[in-house]
Amino acid sequence: MGKRIICPNCRGTGFTADVPCDRCQGTGQVELIDDWGQRRTVKCFRCLGTGLLKEGDTCNMCGGSGEVEI
Repeated sequence: MGKRIICPNCRGTGFTADVPCDRCQGTGQVELIDDWGQRRTVKCFRCLGTGLLKEGDTCNMCGGSGEVEI
């Protein structure tokens, strides 16, 4: 059994069509408040900073799992 990595085709989402991320509104960044009450801008965890989400058809490389074996 080989090592499993995030699918490079769908970036781990399991889908093929790009749509704007609803968490960051397509900017790729979100503003968070840390433990000390300071605002920080960080890479969006939902779209991994791309601003886009994959939806639509199932990825043909990983079969929708979001991972491939190498």
